[in-house]
Amino acid sequence: MITIEEVLGREGLFNQAAQITHEMISRSSNTIYKVTADGTDYIVRIDGEQKDYVGLDRGLEVVAMKKAADLGISPKVYSSDDPRYIVMEYIGGGHIGEAQMREERYIAKMTAALKKVHQITGVDRDCSPFYMLERYIAGFESLCVPVPGEFYALLKRIPEIERRYAQNAAYTTKYSHNDYFNFNMIDQDDRIAVIDWELSGMSSVFFDLSTISFSAMYGEREDRMMLERYFGNYEPEYQVLLEDMKYMNMLRDAGWHYLHAGINSEHAEGYFPEAMIVVKNVERGHLHFRCRCEGM
Repeated sequence: MITIEEVLGREGLFNQAAQITHEMISRSSNTIYKVTADGTDYIVRIDGEQKDYVGLDRGLEVVAMKKAADLGISPKVYSSDDPRYIVMEYIGGGHIGEAQMREERYIAKMTAALKKVHQITGVDRDCSPFYMLERYIAGFESLCVPVPGEFYALLKRIPEIERRYAQNAAYTTKYSHNDYFNFNMIDQDDRIAVIDWELSGMSSVFFDLSTISFSAMYGEREDRMMLERYFGNYEPEYQVLLEDMKYMNMLRDAGWHYLHAGINSEHAEGYFPEAMIVVKNVERGHLHFRCRCEGM
């Protein structure tokens, strides 16, 4: 992996600066730095190993990011020639909190931004929920991660979900973010800016909607409010498709943890408990993001 010092030495935006500072602001699948060069702030994303296992075309990710920037919902891309990192515009603002995600005004803002995401066209980058999960499974199996049988048992429901997915092409052939968590949304008062497009691709609008719902632990009221805001009306079939994608989101989350247990084998013990929380919640039909609410 390239270091931030190497990036600063390579990029013309930085190596000609009289004054430059940097700080790490996030480290998960990728490592994110805020760089200040002669008073201007930038973001540098140094890609981690996940991209090698997911196998998505990075050039098409950049195309999608540029299209999203043109729509006013994503940072501008300044440099993307080196496949190991991206230099982007720094966007000020805070992340939306989980409590805020349950407020009607934030539901309206999140769904408005999401509708713009789904307007992106001309990017032939497929990344369905099934593809993502398959890649995570192939990845952790190649790394010989000891995954319990309970996880594999949950995969038995997927063919049923795939059948409904195939029957609803109007909702499953849209360009989607596929990682629409609150930590990838920046609240800027009049809009939401969306960051981290690594997993974006042709997918289901309900996968993005379900990411809002299961991560903020929505109930029936919030789900209905979100669906009405997005579609302009509410139909019972929407809830069925939403529940399908909540299920896939839960499995994706568990798969993410098992893959990263293999990638970060020296810290693997930190990933297994979180994955098992997800598995146990799915077993009891509690489709909420790593919730530790016993007895629900």
